[in-house]
Amino acid sequence: MTIDIAKGIAIIAIVLGHVHRGIWASGLGTYSVLWFKVPFDHFLYFWHLSVFAFLSGLFVQQSITKYGTLEYLRSRVILIFYLYTLWQVLQIGVKLLLPGGSNSSSSWSDLYKLWVPEGQLWFFPWLLLATVYSVLLKVWAKNILGYTAIFIAVVLAFLSWGWFDKYIGTQGLPLLIFFILGVNIGFKRLSNFLQALKTFQILGITIAGFAIFLIFFFLTPAVPPTVYPENAVGYDQVLAGFVACISATCAIIGLACVLARIPGSEWIAYLGKQSLPIFLAHIIVIGAVRSIMMRSHITGYGIYLVVLTVVGVVVPLGMYIIAKRLRIPIFEVPASIHKHLAKR
Repeated sequence: MTIDIAKGIAIIAIVLGHVHRGIWASGLGTYSVLWFKVPFDHFLYFWHLSVFAFLSGLFVQQSITKYGTLEYLRSRVILIFYLYTLWQVLQIGVKLLLPGGSNSSSSWSDLYKLWVPEGQLWFFPWLLLATVYSVLLKVWAKNILGYTAIFIAVVLAFLSWGWFDKYIGTQGLPLLIFFILGVNIGFKRLSNFLQALKTFQILGITIAGFAIFLIFFFLTPAVPPTVYPENAVGYDQVLAGFVACISATCAIIGLACVLARIPGSEWIAYLGKQSLPIFLAHIIVIGAVRSIMMRSHITGYGIYLVVLTVVGVVVPLGMYIIAKRLRIPIFEVPASIHKHLAKR
């Protein structure tokens, strides 16, 4: 349950981060909370994406052992490409049909520009590229090829730290090292390690991780991995950002492990299990609800932050339940495609 809780914490933070950015982009932020804008944004972006990148890599080796390399890659390519293409069209379409529901302009030609990911959807092509890179180069292998692949990923991460462009292949590059770390550790090894620790030991690791993160967050010029700063990023900012990111990610995993041993945390695990539909639909949901709230002349940064975060998590869950019952394939690959491929 630790992994699901960690995903649950991360997906809440992702929704919260997008709500926060949307508020300011919509002109709803006020001078009284301006001091909160950048620090809060950076606080979230230091760890929520790195947690997801790490967790996404945990099951790669296990899946390859179970299904084989070609079958695993084929299933991942189909799933990621299908969901990415579908939601790219849906998200851009909603922006075009609901003026005021988005903070960025779009045109009908953007519907087919798959090389320019819409909003949070950049994570899908990134995940596909990270998976193919890791599997084909066997980053877990203890040989020249594996070590070289890891070295290239580390160099690429440090050179691109704090850089985020709009095209596929130029987004989220620093997160590759977290994905590879997850691939190398694997689910079973991480699970066995965490289960062997006492609760007070896990708590100690969690507190230490948060302490290190906060020290680097407040006392150094650390830069988050995927937040493009106004000025050029120096090596000191990259190194500090890397330490902050690693320590925060470890702290979240530790916190998830502690919560997994406490009754009442099942709801967070449930959010983690359903993190995919939440991730896919939350931008459309919060954009639409924010537009309604603005037209209703509702004001207040805190009100928008709380309301939009809640609906950004809850409404996609409702959409997922309805889509599953009605067999509408917007959160999974249609069964017909699976049957067609199985016959080949």
